[in-house]
Amino acid sequence: MSKNVITDTTVREGYVAEIERLHEAIGFRYSPMLPEHVEYFTRDEFRAKKPEEVVAMMAAALHKQIASWTEEESLSMANLRRLPWKILNRLFNVVAGLVPSDKPPKQSPEESDEYGRTLLEAANQGLPAGIAADQLERKNSDAG
Repeated sequence: MSKNVITDTTVREGYVAEIERLHEAIGFRYSPMLPEHVEYFTRDEFRAKKPEEVVAMMAAALHKQIASWTEEESLSMANLRRLPWKILNRLFNVVAGLVPSDKPPKQSPEESDEYGRTLLEAANQGLPAGIAADQLERKNSDAG
């Protein structure tokens, strides 16, 4: 399967590195935006909107595309709107495919094994990795 074609089941891992004294790191799983959605956000009429409208629309787009994140707070449009601008903008640009994700720190063997279990679970269930990860996390928290 192509790694460039965006399908209904395409899920990628993303990471925004910490910037000291500005914001902490954030990890996330997301479905990339389709080109026609990205194009809308590059139009002059979008840039001419009021700042609160721009942020609301960016949060709505991200809420649709992000399957999970490493923040303690729930993934919601309200919480996305409360992110510092630098993170919100960076998340948007990664999900839109305008910039690459930062490289996450090296994973421990345990984290790598957990990621492998998640991918195997996703493949067995025919689900996107982000959804399978959420289900596996709920199953693990219910067990324990």
